[in-house]
Amino acid sequence: MTLLQQLPEVIEQIGRDIKSLAVVLGSGRPDKPETTGGKIKGNEPNGTIYESSDGANVGAWKWQKRNGKWMVTDGDTGLVNAVTKNLKPSAYIKLRRQGNLVSCHMGGLSWGLFGYLGKTEKGYSPRQAGRIDVISQGGIPLGFRSDDSCGFSLFDDDTNRAVAGVYVGGVGDSNFMRFTPYHADPKIKGNEAIPDIGPKNLRPPAMMWTTSDPWPDRI
Repeated sequence: MTLLQQLPEVIEQIGRDIKSLAVVLGSGRPDKPETTGGKIKGNEPNGTIYESSDGANVGAWKWQKRNGKWMVTDGDTGLVNAVTKNLKPSAYIKLRRQGNLVSCHMGGLSWGLFGYLGKTEKGYSPRQAGRIDVISQGGIPLGFRSDDSCGFSLFDDDTNRAVAGVYVGGVGDSNFMRFTPYHADPKIKGNEAIPDIGPKNLRPPAMMWTTSDPWPDRI
């Protein structure tokens, strides 16, 4: 039998496969059946796909049931403002979840620069010697928490020199973020390494981490 002769049978089989694939269309999110207007009954088999017409208002557009649990397969929260402290006025930290990846964005100052407060500036709030908390313990919200603690650096926009370390505490370490300023003299550490007036010409790297959190309920 030639390939051309087999084509109708192949097309018919593809049609059967498509029909056998359960796709449910509705509003809300299937992990909260009460939001779906009765579309989700709770007895859907593994492999069932749920396409949300409104993304549950949190950017969760497509779901699939796997091992008895609903997982987001196509989702994007957009940029979400984190609750911060010790930043220069107008500076921000924003989080964005796409799938199981979280990206962290910093900016808000002129030309998209970023900065944090020094130890003599109004509003500065110390916690540990030589370290500056910018998102409090427990402040990285559920849905955006890092599976593992991780570190990055902030760079001077003029020299491209690393001027501070960034520590992201994961689910095993309080879900927070802090900066550790670097002093030009490596022998100077602790509070002496924190500048009196913090920098305002910083560039962050691309910062991303994985999360196993459920999709956030609100953004």
